[in-house]
Amino acid sequence: MRVVVVGAGIVGASVAWHLARAGVAVELLEAGAGPAQGVTARAFGWVGLGAQGPGDDPELFALRLRAVAEHARWRRTLGERYPVSGQGALVWRSSEAETRALIDWHRARGSQVEARGRSGIVALEPGLREVPELAAWFPQDVASEPPALARALLADAPGVVLRSGARVVALEEGAAVLTDGARVAGDAVVLANGAAAVELLPGLDVSLSPAVLIEGRAETGGSGRILCGPEFEARVGPDGRVVLAEWLPPEGEAALPGLARAAEGALSRALGAGVVLQPPRVGERPVTGDGWPMVGPLPGHPGLVLAVAHPGVILSPFLGRLAVAAVLGGTSDPEMEKFRPRCRIII
Repeated sequence: MRVVVVGAGIVGASVAWHLARAGVAVELLEAGAGPAQGVTARAFGWVGLGAQGPGDDPELFALRLRAVAEHARWRRTLGERYPVSGQGALVWRSSEAETRALIDWHRARGSQVEARGRSGIVALEPGLREVPELAAWFPQDVASEPPALARALLADAPGVVLRSGARVVALEEGAAVLTDGARVAGDAVVLANGAAAVELLPGLDVSLSPAVLIEGRAETGGSGRILCGPEFEARVGPDGRVVLAEWLPPEGEAALPGLARAAEGALSRALGAGVVLQPPRVGERPVTGDGWPMVGPLPGHPGLVLAVAHPGVILSPFLGRLAVAAVLGGTSDPEMEKFRPRCRIII
């Protein structure tokens, strides 16, 4: 069997990895110059549960619980090749009451979370100068490096042939069509190219949500753990490398310089050290209309399988496994029907 996978970001790498381990020959098509150069390169890399809280869909949260457990499987399989820049996440809200509600919400849903007072916070992050009264500590959350993880998966996937600079502009039954008109055929085609899938499938119930990633340097090094407060979501490595995640303001990209200045100031105050940030980078995340992943065969299009969801990094092992089950003609997952594409596709 031979399968064509479109997109070599974290989801495409997961699909290729799962297929290769099932003994399937894979041709991986990537529009960029190499793997993980699209939205995966602009992903913060928070693998865990601490970003969720009151107001989030309990069923989607349960799905993330399962996906995080599958990342643990990857860590066991890849060992030191699974890139971790920091272990654990400290999360606090605008008030102590809000943070307490966050902790209670997670405990009720089975998360591994601890309540940390000021002394417990300082024990974890002695470099933090603006210390909240209370924080939620998620010891199992991980700050990963998504591009490095995608590359590690591909390095562990024997038989996968990566074709960079191969932009897919159309789909045919059992084939992807490139810009030069060449057809790349297989027994199945898996679309795992995130936002670009929307261009190929204009009837897809997926919208694009911009994510902002800002990198820079701090005067002092940190633990690499995730620090998520009301003013920033960041991690600072031992070498002083800073990575921040932000939302794009309603004003659009014109507001990015001001956003970077505000983030720079907030993090500098929190660390009590100078921080210099690079210009922000924006990536488009594919968000389904109902929030649920779309994984499975496209109705009326034999041999075409979709694997699109947000957050792609967290869900990637889960998406890869289900996409491969769809390709091979079966799955043991009782919830597969929930994830199947749920709209009329126009190709």
